[in-house]
Amino acid sequence: MRHTFFKLRVWVVFLLISVFVFSCTKNTDSESQIEKNEIWDLINNIRKENITKSKKSHKYDSLYSVINKLDEDTLKKKYLLRLAVGYNESGGLEKFFTINKEVRGLATRIQDSLGIGQAYYNIGLYYALTDKIDSAYVYYYKSSKLYTRFGNNLRLGRAYLAMGIMQKHVRDFVGAESNTIKAIHHLEKVENMRYLASSYNNLGLISRQLGNHGEAIKNLEKAFELREKYKKNTIVNASTLNNLGLIYIDENDFSKAIDFFSKGLVYDSLQYKRPETYAHLLDNLTYARFLSGEKANYPALFRKPLRICDSLNDLIGQASSTGRIAEYYFKNEELDSANYYSKNALRISKSMPYNRGVLESLLLLTEINEPKEALGYSKEYIRITDSLQKAEKRFQDQFARIRFGAEELEQENVKVSKQRAWLFNVVIGMGVLGVLGYIVYYQRKLKYQYKASNLEQRLLRSQLNPHFLFNALNSVSGLVQKKSDETIPYISKLGELLRSILENSREEFISLEEELDTIATYLELQSNFSKKFAFDIQVGKDLNKEELLIPPMFLQPFIENAIDHGFKGHEDEKITITVVQKSKDQVLYFSIEDNGIGYSNTMKNKKHAFGHQSLSGTILKERLELYARTFKKKARYVIEDVASNGGTRVHLYLPYLLDV
Repeated sequence: MRHTFFKLRVWVVFLLISVFVFSCTKNTDSESQIEKNEIWDLINNIRKENITKSKKSHKYDSLYSVINKLDEDTLKKKYLLRLAVGYNESGGLEKFFTINKEVRGLATRIQDSLGIGQAYYNIGLYYALTDKIDSAYVYYYKSSKLYTRFGNNLRLGRAYLAMGIMQKHVRDFVGAESNTIKAIHHLEKVENMRYLASSYNNLGLISRQLGNHGEAIKNLEKAFELREKYKKNTIVNASTLNNLGLIYIDENDFSKAIDFFSKGLVYDSLQYKRPETYAHLLDNLTYARFLSGEKANYPALFRKPLRICDSLNDLIGQASSTGRIAEYYFKNEELDSANYYSKNALRISKSMPYNRGVLESLLLLTEINEPKEALGYSKEYIRITDSLQKAEKRFQDQFARIRFGAEELEQENVKVSKQRAWLFNVVIGMGVLGVLGYIVYYQRKLKYQYKASNLEQRLLRSQLNPHFLFNALNSVSGLVQKKSDETIPYISKLGELLRSILENSREEFISLEEELDTIATYLELQSNFSKKFAFDIQVGKDLNKEELLIPPMFLQPFIENAIDHGFKGHEDEKITITVVQKSKDQVLYFSIEDNGIGYSNTMKNKKHAFGHQSLSGTILKERLELYARTFKKKARYVIEDVASNGGTRVHLYLPYLLDV
């Protein structure tokens, strides 16, 4: 009864406001007061109404006219932000954009930085919804900088998540992963289940693209768990089940893929609540069964999700189902049908454009057709791939410039600061000058500390080089004594190596490529002219060796130790070096493994022979402690025995920079 009376009262108020809008007479003070108190409720009521989007927009237009006549800018900004949400939900994107630009102007006038941040975020959302990814990233980034000032963890977490999603779309997976992890860090502080679930879901999709299927599964399962706990909008979990199934298809574990797709299809009345997601799951389930070798009437089974997608005008779903029908016919050597459906899938994919569908269709057409025609499809595939890679690189470069430049944002901040400074008196101005003086002093102090730290690390590296030179000269001496024909080639190669070491030792950081080239030269020298052994250097596929910068001369002492103390001259001795990126700790991980006598036996022999700790080991520990303090990262190394082959494995974690 009370609820019914409230609704009736709200609509009476709305009627009064409508009369006000279309009337030429002035409002009384009491009418104005009613408007201010009830506008928020009216907006929320319209949002909940079961009417068409056009009718909702018409009602929002009436309220927009009322709000614009308010004198209080703070209240006006509040109502406009809420109204903008309503327009967005009812499909009024352009009105959503216009209102948020107006909010930005209002917030700037009343010096409300948080309000400016809200407007920036919403403008970013507008650009994201209209596929202007670069502009969306710019405004999400601007909002994040303003939210950082106020320590608003919820809004900051949402902004980082939005940036991560934009970066994922253009395959900037390293940046996307970094921003999504930041989002999780802030959202966990406020325990916001909804956006935490979205963050873990995005992280799972990124991990899949990076080929880290174990992490992808863990993150997607976490997203599923959070949504179930949140108990709101759990229908989205049908898509999570779909994503988990796709990972198992990547892993060729079709039985698990079938299980996840089947669970998704019966999840929370999906067929009626989200028919598009239902069609995608049905298509993927049929595809998993087809790949598993299960016998069924596949053309008919694939056409069922295709019909649903046709009715929904879901072009991605149409392209997927059509392409899979083509794949079925190709596998069964019905090339005419395969060719027909492949071309249809290509046509649909190009109409969006849906780049993944375009490339998959072109690949299939190169296999189906005769060499002459296949060559044309192959060239088109290469052209599109190159174009996409260039576009992705262009986006990534632009994102980097936004992060490190943000000139427009700084100008906006300066403008707001000037407006505030105009209101302060001379005493406050003196205080500002005092703060600025302290900042200058503090910056100089930090600069001095950095120089001192840099000098200390250079001194440590200079201690390491003589240690290496001593061992190298021993090898030269041995060859000279034997009057070996390899003496001159060894000295020439050694000269190249020493030049690299001397050049690298001058630098605080060098590229991963330069360090690995130097190590490869050193290993080649040792394996050819000292003890015979094989070596292998493996680098993660997702690492850009030219862009990653690391401190030099960390790997060589461990390799030197393996050769000098771990190997005993057997024919099958080998050193394996592996490099991957540990995104969680933001360090590069190096594994240096040999199949020698093992770490424990080596330490016994060294203790018996020398009775003191290795000089290079002491230097490495000191250097790592300095880098750990400077970069606030867990720079360290661990040495252990390898139980399987009796050798030694070194785990080395190094901080890195990006050369962008």
